[in-house]
Amino acid sequence: MRFFIGYTLAASLAVLPHASALPYPFQRPRDGYTNIAIRGVDVLNDLGPQLSPQASIVLPTDAEFDNLTARYSEFDRPTFVAVANPGIEADVAVIVKYANNVNIPFLAVNRGHGTVRTQGRLQHGLEINIGALSEFQISDDGRSVRAQGGVWGENIIPSLWDAGYVTTTGSCGCVGLLGPGLGGGFGRYMGFYGMVSDSFISFNLVLANGTEVTVSQDENPDLFWAMRGAGHNFGVVTSFVKEIHPRTVDSWYYVSYLFTQDKLEALTEAVNTQNDLGRQPRELVTGLIIAYVPQISTTEPLIYMTFQYVGSKEQATALYAPFDALGPVSREEGNAPYPELFARTTSSSADPLCQKGFSHVQYPVGLVRYNVTTQRQIYEHFKEVTTAQPAYFNASVVLETYSVAGVKAIPSDSSAYPHREDNILVATNVQYVPDPALDEGAITFAREMRDIWQAGQPERRLNAYVNYAFGDEPLEQVYGYEPWRLERLREAKREYDPNGRFNFYNPITY
Repeated sequence: MRFFIGYTLAASLAVLPHASALPYPFQRPRDGYTNIAIRGVDVLNDLGPQLSPQASIVLPTDAEFDNLTARYSEFDRPTFVAVANPGIEADVAVIVKYANNVNIPFLAVNRGHGTVRTQGRLQHGLEINIGALSEFQISDDGRSVRAQGGVWGENIIPSLWDAGYVTTTGSCGCVGLLGPGLGGGFGRYMGFYGMVSDSFISFNLVLANGTEVTVSQDENPDLFWAMRGAGHNFGVVTSFVKEIHPRTVDSWYYVSYLFTQDKLEALTEAVNTQNDLGRQPRELVTGLIIAYVPQISTTEPLIYMTFQYVGSKEQATALYAPFDALGPVSREEGNAPYPELFARTTSSSADPLCQKGFSHVQYPVGLVRYNVTTQRQIYEHFKEVTTAQPAYFNASVVLETYSVAGVKAIPSDSSAYPHREDNILVATNVQYVPDPALDEGAITFAREMRDIWQAGQPERRLNAYVNYAFGDEPLEQVYGYEPWRLERLREAKREYDPNGRFNFYNPITY
C-alpha cells in the first residue's frame, strides 16, 4: 500500500482507551439492528452449534481474542463481543444470517489494517475473521488463481513467485489482498496490469441477507462493476478468482536513499520528470517519505526515497542516475526476488510499518503532478506542527509514484474505481500513541496537509482514494463526481444492501 522508512516509527505499542465516535456526514446504519444485550457467550451457545466442526467462536476471555481483534489503528476502532472463525466458506452465510436474526452488527476482518473512521461506528458487534480462510490454488491453465477471502500478501506472493507467476497486490506484505483490492488497490505491478481490482474475474459473495451468490461479468454484472472499487459496501467475499501472469524477471533492482531537506525541490523535479504526467515506465516504482530519522536528526525531517525497478541495475541506470547526482546522505542498493523486496524496503510484516496498536489519522489526495512550491509548503508545515506537538513525531508524509500505464489502459467506466486520471497518491499519516486528547489535533494536522496539497492544484477537484480516506469526505470525492457513477452505485446499494449492513467502510448512501 505504501512505502515507509521503518526505523523512524516508535517501538512502543502502548494502547490507551480509544476516542468515542463523532457524527459523520454519511448516512447512519438503519435503526433497529444493534442488540446491545447480546453477550459473547450467547454467540458461542447459539451460533457455535450451527457452524462446521472446523469453525470456532472466540470470546473476550479467550487468550487469542486480543490478537484477533487487534487493529492497525486504535483511532475510533470497532469493538466486538465475539469473533467467529469460519472453518469453511459456507460458515460465513450462516454467521451473517445469525447476526441478522439477533440484530447484531458484524464486520468481516482479515488483517485489520483499515483506518477509515466509519469503522468506529460498529460497537458491540461480531467480527467475522475471514482471515481463517486463506487457501488458494493456481488454475491448470496458469492464467488465474482461486483464493479464499483471507489470503494476504506474504501468504500468497512467495508461492505464486516460486510457481513462476505474479499478481497485483498491495505494496505492503502484511495487508490482505481483498482489503485494498475492493477499493482499487495500488501496488508495484499496476504499471503492467492495473489496479488490484482490475484483475478480479469473479467473486463468491455473501450478501447482507445471507444469500450466497457468484459475481462476475456474466453473473450479476451490475454488482461485479460495483465490487471493483466500492466492494466493501456489498457483501463478504469468501473466495475469488483473479488473473495471474508469468513472472518476467528473477529479481528486482532497488535503491534506498536518504536526502536532506535542501534537496527537496530538485528531488521533486526529478520525480516529476520521470513520472512525465503519468507516462512513467511501467517497470519503475518510486516512493518518497518525509519523516524524522532520529539517528540523524530530531529537529529536521529527512526525505527517504525508494527506487524499485523490474529488472537489472544495468537496465535501470538512466533512471536512478538523476537521484545519485543529487548527493544523498545515504544510499543502499541491491537485487532481490519480488517476495523479498518487501523486507528490503521496510514494508514486510516484520517491519514497524505493519505493527498494530498506534492511532493513525490521514487524508489522501490524488495528484496529476507534484507542485514544487506546494511540496516545500508541505515540508515546512509538517516540521512546524511536529515541532510544536512532539506527540506527532512519528507522523510521516507519504508520496507514492507508481507507474499508471496499466491503470490508464483500462476504460474508466469499466468498474467503480473512479480516479484513473490521477498519477500520484499522497497522504499524511499522523501516527501517535493512542490518547483521546491528541485526536482532534491529529485530524486538524492531517486535514491542513491535505488542503495545502489541494490548493497547489486549483484546477482540479479533490480525489480521495477510498482505502486512505478519513471517513468524512463527501461521496463525490471518494466514489467519483460523475452523476451516473454515483447513481449506479446507489442503485446497487439499494438492491443488495437496503438496510445498510455493510455501512462501516465509507458507505454509499442514498
